[in-house]
Amino acid sequence: MSTDKKRVQFRAPNRLIDRADALAAVLGEDRTDVLVTALREYLQDAAHDDALTQEIAAAYYDDEISFEQLK
Repeated sequence: MSTDKKRVQFRAPNRLIDRADALAAVLGEDRTDVLVTALREYLQDAAHDDALTQEIAAAYYDDEISFEQLK
């Protein structure tokens, strides 16, 4: 995995962030580590979802996403 990083900003429900903060405290990590791990695991699971894989392929063939995004 690349060590290049990109700063992102998003809004999330307070309760969700509070839960992420609590988990980070228990694990001795920071919020970013918890959120990156959660996002990575979500995307890994999504990559193995047949229906979603078909939607992604359709988006590529309909020129809605690029080959780089498809990879």
